[in-house]
Amino acid sequence: MIELVIALMISAIIILMIMFFLNNASRGFRLTNDEVNLQMEAQTILNQLSNLAMEALDMEALKMEDYPSLQGEKRFIFKYKEDEYYTIILNDSYLYQVFTDNLEEARLPSIYSKEQNLLAEYVEDLIIKPFNKSVTIDLTLSLGTDKERLRKKVKFRNER
Repeated sequence: MIELVIALMISAIIILMIMFFLNNASRGFRLTNDEVNLQMEAQTILNQLSNLAMEALDMEALKMEDYPSLQGEKRFIFKYKEDEYYTIILNDSYLYQVFTDNLEEARLPSIYSKEQNLLAEYVEDLIIKPFNKSVTIDLTLSLGTDKERLRKKVKFRNER
């Protein structure tokens, strides 16, 4: 009888150790998976923004002090044609892409939906600076304790 109790206790200890190792391994996998997903998301967003900038004729970054009605949004307007504008909007941690057919509409607080216009999540900051027929895109994403920052310089292909 004592041998049976000792065998059960040893089995219980071994099972607990196995569960402990599996739990640690799955936690490590989850953290690594989140980090890889964030890196892939950042690279995908940067590629989309680069393609958008590359094909544009010009770009304008709206300053908050000039447009108080935007209520904390960051806006970057890319001009394609005389009546074709793509606006990138950073609101909270969401990044949206909105098409408008005139510049004034792109500057106004527009109605955009998460379902139709969402470009990315987890965006902590986005800075797009025009410089000498090109733009520098600086993108920072964060998810939990993970952060990913990417920077890229893109030349306008179709500048005037």
